[in-house]
Amino acid sequence: MKEEIEKKTLLQVAESKNYNRSVFGLMEKYIGKNVLEIGAGLGTMTAFLVRKGGVVATDVDKSYVILLQKRFGKNKRFKAISNDISGNIGKLKEYKFDTVVCINVLHHIRKDENAMKNIYGLLEKKGRLIVMEPAMKILFGSLDREQNHCRRYSRSEIRQKLSDAGFEVESCFMINAIGAVGWFVTGKILKRKELQPSSLGLFDRIIPLFIKIDKVLKPLVGLSVVCVCRK
Repeated sequence: MKEEIEKKTLLQVAESKNYNRSVFGLMEKYIGKNVLEIGAGLGTMTAFLVRKGGVVATDVDKSYVILLQKRFGKNKRFKAISNDISGNIGKLKEYKFDTVVCINVLHHIRKDENAMKNIYGLLEKKGRLIVMEPAMKILFGSLDREQNHCRRYSRSEIRQKLSDAGFEVESCFMINAIGAVGWFVTGKILKRKELQPSSLGLFDRIIPLFIKIDKVLKPLVGLSVVCVCRK
């Protein structure tokens, strides 16, 4: 049941075009020419990344790897690989990456410190890691549990873990303060197990404006935390 909800949510997020464009806009200037995307799923971010250069996209779910290869395989600079970034990364060591993109993945991994250390080892010197993860431990509720989330991160916790893995954290900031309110109400008060399509539709229409506001106001709260790191 949880896997079904997780995949349904992934589809819903993939259809949130304004949200995805806004997220990519936050990271675009940091992306190099040889990118490793971890936990690519349906290829929502991959579709943006392949326009920038070479991309190796990974996922632990082999069905997603097959889907990614079918979707982007005609691009000679694209490769999809089945891999658990917290485990054996031997398949990836033959590539040279100047950028790693890891969007909403680490909170699913029990040994997230291992994943961060492995990412550090795969990056070239001065390469960048761009991470976005669910933020604010107080928000952890029914929505997180039903989507197999191991945790939500405080900003200080993810900064410390990335630093312990060897990274220099250049920037770490919260986004989507308005989304945090909705997640709290839905998951902590109403204790729903799934996001409502009508709410997601409204959210997708207004999110570009709120992310622009977040960039100016730099809120201390948010649904997600974004970190840009240098090796």
